[in-house]
Amino acid sequence: MGFLLFGMTGGLASGKSSVATRWRARGLPVIDADEVAREVVAQGTSGLAELVRGFGPGILAADGSLDRKQMAALVFADPAARQKLETITHPRIAAATLARATELETEGEAIGCYEATLL
Repeated sequence: MGFLLFGMTGGLASGKSSVATRWRARGLPVIDADEVAREVVAQGTSGLAELVRGFGPGILAADGSLDRKQMAALVFADPAARQKLETITHPRIAAATLARATELETEGEAIGCYEATLL
């Protein structure tokens, strides 16, 4: 039959997480784009290393993880910096999402949801 991955999108505070929680409770697998985005720049990943190369060590917290507030301050003030961030992270997010969807299909799931602010 195959695997169907559908997208659920909406702005902040639109209820995506509430709906996703209900679907998970009923057994529907949900891939959370925010979670994937955090994973691809976690400490020790090539994503974080590339961000440091592109933006400098000032984006790191004291523990070596990404300082999200510092990163946000950089990219929201500068469209070119935001583009650089997206060039580094979006391909990684897409690849990780595809890997998760493939895992779900391999596990025999028929349908899954991709929860994201933007598709």
